[in-house]
Amino acid sequence: MPSLVVARRPAQGALATAIAIGSFDGVHRGHAALLERVRREAREHGLTAAALTFEPLPREFFAPASAPPRLTTLRERACAIGSLGIEVLFAQRFDAAFAALSPEAFARRLREEFGARRVLVGEDFRYGAGRRGDVASLAAAGRSLGFEVVVLAPSRSPSASSAARMPSRGASCTAPRGDARSDSRPPTCASGAPGRR
Repeated sequence: MPSLVVARRPAQGALATAIAIGSFDGVHRGHAALLERVRREAREHGLTAAALTFEPLPREFFAPASAPPRLTTLRERACAIGSLGIEVLFAQRFDAAFAALSPEAFARRLREEFGARRVLVGEDFRYGAGRRGDVASLAAAGRSLGFEVVVLAPSRSPSASSAARMPSRGASCTAPRGDARSDSRPPTCASGAPGRR
């Protein structure tokens, strides 16, 4: 099975993806259900299973003094996401330039740089400068740009907010830096096994 590629520099036109978007801090069971749906969508439509996360986390960028402590480092997130069968993790730098993107520019970036063909988000998803974009505007942009939006209802399972995480908070992991075309090295977790399906 393919190992996870951590892509810090999106490769324009390199992939066609089914992609989930989120901070994924903690990678709890609700996230696991979302990422399993990404895998299924990718398999059914002949796409690469991908996730888009942010570094630093948006809450850390906008309110560094009051942001709650992280549950996982980026490397731990990469290991956990890779262990759930995601093939590519895009680790987008969340800086002033990214935060200033209009909803339209963000949607174009999804299609052109992250290869989005199917985008999976929660029903309360907001994006773009000032959080002006929502699922309706994303779906409209997708119709114009060539991707479909799948909106998932929040999990009603108590386990979705439980402390169960993969890997545990204490696990160590080394995620390589690279782009989606050239870096095929998997993150290496504490066990020495790369993140795999």
